[in-house]
Amino acid sequence: MLRPVLRLARVSCVLWLALAQLSCADQPRRYYKTPAQAASAVAPTVAPAPSEAELDWASRVGYPPPSAAVSPSLAPLQPATLADRAFESDEQVPVRHLVYRVSFIVPTELRGQRPPLRAPAGELHIDVARERLRARFVGPGWPVDEGTELRLRSDIPGVYLFAGHGGRPLAPGQLAAWFQGQENGRARSTLRVHREVGASGDGPGELVCALLAEWTRQDREEVLPRCAGGSLSPGFRFGPWSAELTAILPLTRSRQKLRADAEDPPLPIRAWPGRAMLEPAELGRLSAARVRTELRATSTEPGVLLVDNATEARAIVVVEGVPVGWAYPHSQVRFAGFTEGDYHVGAVRPFGQPATRATLLHIPGTLRVGKAGLPVRSAK
Repeated sequence: MLRPVLRLARVSCVLWLALAQLSCADQPRRYYKTPAQAASAVAPTVAPAPSEAELDWASRVGYPPPSAAVSPSLAPLQPATLADRAFESDEQVPVRHLVYRVSFIVPTELRGQRPPLRAPAGELHIDVARERLRARFVGPGWPVDEGTELRLRSDIPGVYLFAGHGGRPLAPGQLAAWFQGQENGRARSTLRVHREVGASGDGPGELVCALLAEWTRQDREEVLPRCAGGSLSPGFRFGPWSAELTAILPLTRSRQKLRADAEDPPLPIRAWPGRAMLEPAELGRLSAARVRTELRATSTEPGVLLVDNATEARAIVVVEGVPVGWAYPHSQVRFAGFTEGDYHVGAVRPFGQPATRATLLHIPGTLRVGKAGLPVRSAK
C-alpha cells in the first residue's frame, strides 16, 4: 500500500517542478568557507520516512552536489554593508517567482549567413517581494558561473553577490563591472524595459527595475518609473541580451529566506575559467567556411579551439555566427568538438562591445584576445 503512495508523491513532485521550476521542499543550503570544510561535507540529512527521503532530491534541483561544487579558490564570505535585521523572522510574506528566458543576440558584425544552430538560452530566476529580491543565473547561456545569485533590497543601493569566488557586497555600479568581468572598471549599458499595455500593476515590479538599473549601471530613480505601480515587466533588453517573461508563480516565503545579506547562503558555486555553451557534438554541426583538402601539421589538439583571453574582461566567443562559450579574464580555455577547417571566429564583451573582430581562423587553432602567453586551463 505504501509503494503506490510513494510513486504518486514522486510523480506529483516532478510535475510541480516542471511547471513551477521550484523545489518541493525548503531544506537549508550550505556554504563552505574553506576547502577543508567542503572536503568533509556530507549530504543534508533527511527525515527517516521513506517518502521524505525519496523526495529530498527535489530540494537540490539546480545545484550540483557539494563535493563537486566547491572551488579550491573559494573565498570566505564577506559581511554585507548592512546586516538585514528586518528580515530575520519566520513571518510569511507574498512573493512572485519569475522565470525570464534570456537569449544572447549576436552582434551584426559577427553574424553568420544561416547558422545551423543556436546557443541555448539562459534563465534568470527571481523571487521578488515588495522590499527584497533574489535572482539566480541558470543554464550555460550566461557568461558567469552556474548558480550565481544576486540579492537586493529596496532601501539600500547596491547588491550582495554569491559567485564562484565567494560572497561579497557590491556598491552601486559594481554589478555592471562584475558582469563585464572588469572588477575595477566602469562598464555601462543602455536598457530597455518592456511594459504590458493595460497592466494592472499588482506585482512588486519596482525591485525588478532596481535590479536592471544596478546591472546596467544606471540610477535606480531613473529606471523605477518604467515599472511604475508595481507592474511586472514582460521582458527587457540591454546590450546583446533579450529577456522574455515565461513564468509567474505567486507563493509565500519566510522573511529570513529573502534577507539580502550573507546569511542563508546558497550551496557553493563552482568557479571556472570559462564555459562552453554547446556540447562537443553540437559544435561538430557547425560548417566550416572553408575545408582544406590537405592536412595541416599542427601540435594543437584535433577539433579544439583554444581561446587565450589576456584582457581585463570576459570574452564571449562566436564561431560562424554562433556563440559557443566564454573565457574569464586572464584565462585560456579549450572548446572541443569542431570539424577541422577554417571558421569565422570573433569575440565580444558581455555588454556587446567587440573584443576581437571576426577573422578566418583554422581549427584546430588559437584565438588570441589581447596578449598571449597564459597558462592553459580547461573550460567547463
